[in-house]
Amino acid sequence: MKKKKLLPVILTFALLFTGCGAAKPASVVESAIKCLQENKLDEAREYFAQEDTDETEAVEKVTDGTEEDTEDAVGNAFLGVMNDFAKEHAKDITYEIKDTKEDGDEATVTVKVTYKDAGAVTKLAYQDLIEQSVSSALTTSLAGAGGDIDESDISAIFIKSFENAQDSAAFVDKSEKLEISCKKVDGKWKISDSTDLLNVYYGNILNTLEKLTPDDSDSDDDNKADTEADTEADTEADTSEQETTDTEPSEAESDSAADNSSDVTTYDTPTTASYTTWDDTSEVIVDMTYTGENSSGQMVGNFTFTINDSEDSSDSQQISGSFIENEDGTGTMTKSNGQTMDYSIYWSTDHNNMTVTGVDGSSTIDLMDATWAYANVG
Repeated sequence: MKKKKLLPVILTFALLFTGCGAAKPASVVESAIKCLQENKLDEAREYFAQEDTDETEAVEKVTDGTEEDTEDAVGNAFLGVMNDFAKEHAKDITYEIKDTKEDGDEATVTVKVTYKDAGAVTKLAYQDLIEQSVSSALTTSLAGAGGDIDESDISAIFIKSFENAQDSAAFVDKSEKLEISCKKVDGKWKISDSTDLLNVYYGNILNTLEKLTPDDSDSDDDNKADTEADTEADTEADTSEQETTDTEPSEAESDSAADNSSDVTTYDTPTTASYTTWDDTSEVIVDMTYTGENSSGQMVGNFTFTINDSEDSSDSQQISGSFIENEDGTGTMTKSNGQTMDYSIYWSTDHNNMTVTGVDGSSTIDLMDATWAYANVG
């Protein structure tokens, strides 16, 4: 499953939005959003700039169901999940025009939007897709079938994984300010870049999938760039090592500062995920409350470790602090005393697990999704 196969299907879907514009940039943006709220894609296209391409007709056939792209079943599965989500949650989009700046034939409209963010659910579903795909490939390989997986099977896995992931993560209300670029075409204002509004319409699924699927076609250039960057960084590190002082912030302090900075988009409705493990003597509960997302796409929030003594219910200990979590489910918890713990959240068959390293110094603890654990573990 390669991004170079997936993205042409997803990204060219923006070509559906073509046609005539309205009188003012803000009116164009407002009219486009209203159409998206009502799932009126045919009408929404009137407010977006025309793209000069021969692919428009083919894309329209794929997305309206009149033609099946059998060579990219995975891409169709992603699109199907995105379209189903949009049909259900587009009505939840709200907006407020904040500002408009015009400069000749170009303009920028600032609009605050609030929408259902399915990024966390998408990430879990994609992780499960990868795990199941690897497992299936290994099984077929051991059976002498060569280890190949039919793309229709992968599609079915992702669709089911997306449904299951909703039991472990929520669609949260996300608010952010968008800078929508507009331009005059034949004397009329049109939106010149549909990317941000499409991502809102698709509940952040589009951006999340792009981040999770590396572009293999660019790997050689990326590797070359990385090598050059590493060499330059090493050189700079060698020349500046003598200048480093104890007053320079640590990585953990930098992460903590990022968590508390104004560079964080705050969720209107925080989401809490709980994990637990227990034995004969104690029970450990970790509550992760996701409060926002920083400009790097990392989710931020607060955590609470609760350790209950099974023999003495009054003897309870708590550790609290903040965390920053990457797209792949790995992250760092920073305790209130400044100490840090690394963690990883991963999907296992039908529930999430969490591994935390650094508890009480260096020890590691494995936990299960609390809702699942209380229902399935005796």
